[in-house]
Amino acid sequence: MVRTPLDEKLTEQRTMLGGTVRRSLQQNEDGVLNLDVTQEKDQVTLTLNYHRNSADCRDLAAWLRQVAEFHTEALGLLGFLEIELGV
Repeated sequence: MVRTPLDEKLTEQRTMLGGTVRRSLQQNEDGVLNLDVTQEKDQVTLTLNYHRNSADCRDLAAWLRQVAEFHTEALGLLGFLEIELGV
């Protein structure tokens, strides 16, 4: 679980039931990898999302062709964080 100073302050007054923390990592010069950690009671969910803004459909299509690289990068990040995929 990820805790921030805000979490500490809020839990001084009330019991925290859950929440989401997002970290956005520069994926390359064109995109962002969003990493969301959501806690709800006794369950934690990690979501990885690659994001890119563009008004050019061809540009977006070319960026999406990197899906194999995205997959490899996501698995590397999970390994770095010592997270195993559930089956």
